[in-house]
Amino acid sequence: MAIPPLDISKKIVDFFEKATVGTLSGIRDILDTSMGSTANRLSELTDKPLVKFTEIQGAFQKAAGQLSTANQVTAFGLATAIQSVTDAFDSAGNALRIADEFTHKHIFENVHISSTAGTSFDALLKTKIVASFRLRDADCSAQQIAEAVKASGKTSAVLFVPGLFCDDGMWTQGPEPLLPLIESMGYASVLIRLHPGLPISENGQKLVTLLDDLFANIEIPLHIISFSNGGLILRSCLYYAKLAGKPWLKHLRKVAIISPPDGGSYIEKLGFWLGLALKSTPSLGLQLLGWVGHMRSDAMKDLSHGIIRQEDRHELSQIKRYGVDLYYNELDDLDAYLIYSLISESNDPVKTWLGDGVCEKKSLEYLRESVYLKKPNPEKRVRVIAQRSHFQILSSAELRMHLKEIFS
Repeated sequence: MAIPPLDISKKIVDFFEKATVGTLSGIRDILDTSMGSTANRLSELTDKPLVKFTEIQGAFQKAAGQLSTANQVTAFGLATAIQSVTDAFDSAGNALRIADEFTHKHIFENVHISSTAGTSFDALLKTKIVASFRLRDADCSAQQIAEAVKASGKTSAVLFVPGLFCDDGMWTQGPEPLLPLIESMGYASVLIRLHPGLPISENGQKLVTLLDDLFANIEIPLHIISFSNGGLILRSCLYYAKLAGKPWLKHLRKVAIISPPDGGSYIEKLGFWLGLALKSTPSLGLQLLGWVGHMRSDAMKDLSHGIIRQEDRHELSQIKRYGVDLYYNELDDLDAYLIYSLISESNDPVKTWLGDGVCEKKSLEYLRESVYLKKPNPEKRVRVIAQRSHFQILSSAELRMHLKEIFS
């Protein structure tokens, strides 16, 4: 595994700091011993009968005094040098640490990079993103979240599950973030961050673990809002939770799933076929482009058809995924609602295929008839927002109106 360049630099700085300080300390000790011993010997000689009251005695006394003074000056100089060297190396180390933190925050922990590259470049990216609850833009424990919910005085909470290329900031930032809206309606908020490049099924299982921890610290009615790929992660979580018979499932209430790529995304489907075509050409250059294109994150690959189970990732190749039913009754027992947008209301085949600009209309409506419209009050289950793209839906007034209707 490759070692990140900044780690190598820090190791080099640490090595040379120890080597330089060690060398200077060794020289100081040797000189102190040598010069101090010589000065003492000369002082002893001045008391000898053959030397006493002679010119030699004066010379020895003068030499002993000079050596003693030189020893003190040298010791002070070397001590100062050692401190200066230590300070200089500490400054260099601090500069590298600051650079490391900045790089991780703005590059290696950038959700866009992690979403696209995933674990393919872990040796270089060394991402620190882990599945965690979030509080004030920082990772926190389930206990801290539980304490925050209790302190809010709210009797129910909403879990926000972000999508691909997003993290918990999507709910709190922007001109009209959704979190204040939900909190103004009397709900406490529970934010999470997941590694956006991991397989959907792995993130689903990590979300199960987070909810295990949450309900071990507090039992409260929990509603859920998810966006985009977060809807697939939520479905995966529910699948594994039902499989394990998790007792906290009884605490789940309303679930609003926004723009879910339940049938996958044509962007990832096209990416797969383009990469396959390039790798099949006789041109080495095009083959390399195809190979680079294949180095997409597992989350991106799962997005092709909406793969939420681990076994489907391994048993169904990209080609075998076409025409396979990938729903496993995970939403059947929930009070679930579907909200999505379309960039055009036209039935033109091309515009229908484009859907919301990220997912084709068929994907967005993959579970519309078979799941949502079979629930009680079907007329309230599905909301379609016109002339909004996949990301524009988040700031739309229509979405806020629909969420008020659902959660009021």
